[in-house]
Amino acid sequence: MDGLGDEDDGLLWERDPEKHRVASKAMSPAFSSNALRAKIPTLNKYIDMMISQMRDHGQDEAGLDVSEWFTWLAMDSATDLACGWELHELRDMKSHDFLEGMDAAGMLAIVLSTAKIYPILTPAVMLLTSWRAMTLIPKMINGLRAKVVERIERRDSLMHPDFCEQLLPVGKEVPKTRKQLRHMLTVLGQLIIGGYDTTSVVTYMFFFFVLRNPEVLRELKREIRENFPRYEDITAENLKSLPWLNACMQETLRVVTVATHHSLPRISPGAMVNGIYVPKGVICRTSLFTYNRSERFFHDPSSFRPERWLARDHPKYDPVFADDNHRGYMPFITGPRQCPGREMAKITFRLVVSKLFWSFDVVQVSKRLEFDKDFRVYSIWTKPELRVRFLPVKREV
Repeated sequence: MDGLGDEDDGLLWERDPEKHRVASKAMSPAFSSNALRAKIPTLNKYIDMMISQMRDHGQDEAGLDVSEWFTWLAMDSATDLACGWELHELRDMKSHDFLEGMDAAGMLAIVLSTAKIYPILTPAVMLLTSWRAMTLIPKMINGLRAKVVERIERRDSLMHPDFCEQLLPVGKEVPKTRKQLRHMLTVLGQLIIGGYDTTSVVTYMFFFFVLRNPEVLRELKREIRENFPRYEDITAENLKSLPWLNACMQETLRVVTVATHHSLPRISPGAMVNGIYVPKGVICRTSLFTYNRSERFFHDPSSFRPERWLARDHPKYDPVFADDNHRGYMPFITGPRQCPGREMAKITFRLVVSKLFWSFDVVQVSKRLEFDKDFRVYSIWTKPELRVRFLPVKREV
């Protein structure tokens, strides 16, 4: 959604510190504890719908492709929580044009950034962009614009709390200029991308790793099922205290850097860093993916080992991880640029994983994937087909 407005990079991609501060301050109440709590029923609606659909369709020998299902869950909830836009992907079990436009935009972002760095290659890299992508992206933007305008018109009769409510609270004048509307579109578009990408990638990647680690899965099912006798007992608040579940979440976020392979660029104000002067105006980046997989900071960094995040008195704690350096672990960045939706992302992961493994035993039926061979990231992670059977847990009545 970058570039929806003229010289307006919204919230997440605004490089100017002062503009970012203003945009961040305006949106911060939408991510308060009370505001997030009010959004959980909408999130649960989609998680429960996915569970129901998996119960009906997930037992077949062919299984379900979780790359599709987690994408549908993420997009349905992201657009509804942004501006009350219901895509019905889970209900209809198929992707909406808006989702296809998002994927096309992710690829186009890489193509354009490459062209910016190497202008001589611009004609060649533009050939990599299909005409279908060029038609899907305007359609995606126009679709969002229409839904935001519709949301503005029904501002006094909300279906549920959403992020648009913060951009356009009751009593505030509606956008009167194209610039004001573009700003709303840019911010909401970025929130949709952030919510969609984080949820779909983290839940999918967790499944990828946990299916390769039976002991991790066995302990997770034990923890969830022993703590919650009934499905209705699973709440966002109760899940905060489950050590193994939260260790699995932290480890997934370590092994797979969400959204992109590097942090967003920052422009140096002119400063000394580790004894080296970085002149004013220099664009700086750091690779969180590289840090999180470095032997300098983590023991056995390429392996999925939730034990590294446990307290030392936990039965599953392994002292080989005692010297892991957690200080640089920042999956949602840190400081004033920290991801505003980090708590919602954690809530979503806990609820999705807990409700799924309370409800089902899972069996992978597709071929075994290799992380370094089968995965790619083009601004947004690609997710290869991963087919899983969902077998309802039989419980004594």
